Amino acid sequence: MRSVIRRIRRLQRALPPIPPPRLVTEDDRRWAATTAALLRQMDPTHARVVREDLKRADGRGHQLNGLTIAFIACAWHHLRENQPLALPPEVAAIYLSGKYSATVYDCEDCGYDLPVLWPDPNAIPPTPLRVYFPQCPLCDGKVGWHAFYIKHRRYKSAGALLPHKPSQDAVECGATNSRNSVTMGEPTGVGS
Repeated sequence: MRSVIRRIRRLQRALPPIPPPRLVTEDDRRWAATTAALLRQMDPTHARVVREDLKRADGRGHQLNGLTIAFIACAWHHLRENQPLALPPEVAAIYLSGKYSATVYDCEDCGYDLPVLWPDPNAIPPTPLRVYFPQCPLCDGKVGWHAFYIKHRRYKSAGALLPHKPSQDAVECGATNSRNSVTMGEPTGVGS
């Protein structure tokens, strides 16, 4: 019996202590409310794909699909750069298909980032640049390469030009119903 107790104590010394749970911050609440609001706005099929992908994400090699990455980026840009909080079905379908490239194409009026497919000169035959949306699906503004910056001569992170208050709207949408929070928005309970 003593040898078992000694082994347990040796193991306890070898294992690092469990860190205390991380406190929920205002940023955590705002993130959870924003992601919940975006999920409610999305097409139900696309929202289900995002939820299932986030449930599978365990931090050990699961690769998120393009729609889930676009979902996270949309919420992030909404909170940090005051961009519109939306993933219309036609935009979400492109991200889900995987036929898009990292984008620098956006709406000149609202600053919404839109997917494009960069040309591939090495393909046989070479593929040209594919701009999926010449007009913004949210506000009908002109879409182009750095169009927001070219028109306004300022970066999106400098603040919104539109009269909407997205961050407050997101907080109001998510603060009333805790069931609408998404896995990415909930605190992990583990120190970082």
